[in-house]
Amino acid sequence: MMKFYIFSGNNIIEIDKEGNDNRVEFNKTVAIPPHTHSQRDGIQFILIYFPSGKIQIIVKQ
Repeated sequence: MMKFYIFSGNNIIEIDKEGNDNRVEFNKTVAIPPHTHSQRDGIQFILIYFPSGKIQIIVKQ
């Protein structure tokens, strides 16, 4: 089962397969490069954890 983590500002949201939002604890430095902190709000990082262990990061601006 894939897990989706959406990073928007300081909010970290886990989306499960039913589409429910759950707050999760996560090390944000893994997903958010330091230079993004000085950029304007509205940038989202979506981490997708695949069953094989692969991690994909999608940046939405």
